[in-house]
Amino acid sequence: MTDAGIRPLVPEDWEALLRFRERLWPEGEYHLDRSYWEWNTGLNPHASGRPDPLSWAALKDGAVIAEAQVQPVVLSCAGRTFPGSWCMELYTLPEARKRGLGSALVGRWRSGGGLHLVMEPSRHSRPIFLASGCLPWCELGSWVSSVTPRARWGRALASVLRPRRLPEMKAVDRFEPAWDPVWEAARGAAAHIRRDHPWLNWRFAFQPLVRFERVVFFHSGSPCGYAVFRLPLQAEGRLRVADLAALPEALEGILERCRQRAAGLGARLLQFPVSSPSLEPGLRKAGMRMEGPYRCVLLAGEPFQDWFFSSADADQEHPV
Repeated sequence: MTDAGIRPLVPEDWEALLRFRERLWPEGEYHLDRSYWEWNTGLNPHASGRPDPLSWAALKDGAVIAEAQVQPVVLSCAGRTFPGSWCMELYTLPEARKRGLGSALVGRWRSGGGLHLVMEPSRHSRPIFLASGCLPWCELGSWVSSVTPRARWGRALASVLRPRRLPEMKAVDRFEPAWDPVWEAARGAAAHIRRDHPWLNWRFAFQPLVRFERVVFFHSGSPCGYAVFRLPLQAEGRLRVADLAALPEALEGILERCRQRAAGLGARLLQFPVSSPSLEPGLRKAGMRMEGPYRCVLLAGEPFQDWFFSSADADQEHPV
């Protein structure tokens, strides 16, 4: 193994980290912007009051040569909360690979307590995480729905034959504290990164360099779900739902409202990356279909029998 030293990154390491990331992503937008790094490392409400390192790095002669991007999270399951640590990915300079740095970084990360979570590991890093004791837990699928005029006409006809009341949809600047119990109920007994208003606002209202549109759905004046749209439209005219929560009885109507919003933005497809067996019947009933590829989730620590993830739980903004 190389003689590089491994330690947590601190704010004073920014210049060294910038030079490291410039090597990996010469045209990277997020990785090379300090405001994004400070938001991701210093403002995360789930990191408040916790000693967890925000990232581990291998340094040699003052230069960063490898990094394990780590984010403290609070995991929620059936009314209980657990401290967790999410390793977003491993990155190593080409000349420093195959020297054991990845294993050493993961070992330091895994030495902390609580649950350890990995999502969407690359084919190069997955064996390292598995060797550290992480276990394959579930696969993430991507659900899509057409927003073309022909598809809208078909759903309009279906609504005439089987009328239903759609929830009211309101754009919001911030998520309110009073709505937190509804979002937890909408998630059910499955485990997930906790959706309280500080985390939702940090992720979707205060994030720099990324545009989100936040909407909350109401039935008879009471909230029944929310959706966060990532803007602008992506390739093939896709509107990506970055995060969504829905009470079971409101899911079909909320998905239809999401389609309507996608049509209003000129989208051709509505994309909703998610994996949860409890949601699949509702997604199929609403006319959505699953497409690949699938992305693996690894977990180490106290196991759960069911996990719910959306793209907001994954580091979708960063290339692997």
